[in-house]
Amino acid sequence: MEPVISTAGLLFDIVGIVLIWKFGLPVHPRQAGEGGIIISWGGGGPKPTPEQAKFRKAMSITGAWLIPPGFGLQIVNNWVH
Repeated sequence: MEPVISTAGLLFDIVGIVLIWKFGLPVHPRQAGEGGIIISWGGGGPKPTPEQAKFRKAMSITGAWLIPPGFGLQIVNNWVH
């Protein structure tokens, strides 16, 4: 049973990292008055449609939420083993 737990955790981590690599990290736009540096990539390419932007955001959030359970399963595997 232990290899199954570890493998499931590793798959969660890999899928989460691939989604973040492909769709980027979830970003929340800054509100007026917030400090920080704004980096612009320079307008390359067409602007995504609202549907595309919503899909990309959903995939990046899904990727971010898959990584912690993956690590958790691997930690549980160490305790079970």
